[in-house]
Formats: sequence, C-alpha cells, structure tokens
Amino acid sequence: FKEILEFIDSHTKEKKNISSMNVLADHIRSSSFLISENIFPANEGRGYVLRRIIRRALLHTKKLNLPDNFFSKLVPIFISTMGSQFPELENNSSKIKKSIDDESEKFNETLSHGLELLEKNIKDIENKGLEKVIPGDIVFQLYDTYGFPVDLTSSMASDNNFKIDLENFNDLMSEQK
Repeated sequence: FKEILEFIDSHTKEKKNISSMNVLADHIRSSSFLISENIFPANEGRGYVLRRIIRRALLHTKKLNLPDNFFSKLVPIFISTMGSQFPELENNSSKIKKSIDDESEKFNETLSHGLELLEKNIKDIENKGLEKVIPGDIVFQLYDTYGFPVDLTSSMASDNNFKIDLENFNDLMSEQK
C-alpha cells in the first residue's frame, strides 16, 4: 500500500487522516479484485457488497476533500504494484476504472439528493425548536430511496449536533424485510 498511501497523501490538502487513507488503499484493492472477477456494483449479493465498498471509499475521499473522480485514479497505482502477480488486474484495468467511475457518478447524484433532504430536515427541526434528532423515517428514506448509508447520515447528523433515531430506523428496516 506504500505507493497508494504516498499518492493519496500527496493529493490531500487536509491534515493527515491515516484512517481514511488506509480505507482508500484497502478498498481499491478489494474493488479491483472483485471487478476483475466480473463482479459489478449491484443492488444484491456480491455486487451489493462491492457497491458498499466503493461507496464507503468515496465517502472517505470526501473526508479528505479529494475530487469526485479521485478513487479511480488509484487503480493504475494498485495495478502497477500487483499486476505482475495477478495478470487479471492488468487485463481488466480499463473495466475496473470504468466500473468505479460509473459507480462514483451514480453515488455523487445520490449523495446530492440525499444531502438536500437531510439538510432540509435539519433546518426544519432547528426552526421548530424540536429535539435535535433525525427521525427514523427520514434515515430510512435516505437509505432506502437514495442509497444513503446510515453511517453517513449519523456522521452528518453528529456534525450538526444531531442524533438519529436508530431504533425507529431498525423497525422500518424489519418491516421492509
């Protein structure tokens, strides 16, 4: 991971966040191997796991204030370090990069819609002087409709001194299942 971490570090203007940098390095590895095995981001099964891995990495690029397309720029660096041992990486490099770029684009659209909804609800709650808790149905809507990870909602709520109603969210998830 040394080359990947050095590349990330050279592009971030933020205070060094080793945890986020490690997530990016690990997730480019996982994503690259999965895509080289013809597993693509999807809404179920292994594809869903890949989607979650990529989206988690994309959240960490945001934490580091890196550009939207940064994660896929790690593909050639990873392949240069592992391609000789795993030729399938080299053979599928354009497919790997394209899949990550496509998922990044989808997630950025999702993220912007979800952020609008979350910010609107935070303002509404503040304007009404209510307890600083994002209702479980909003957390569920963000997750179910926009693919907005609960940990992202929780993190953003925390940044605004809010909590989330995880109990109600879990009840709604159980109902849906």
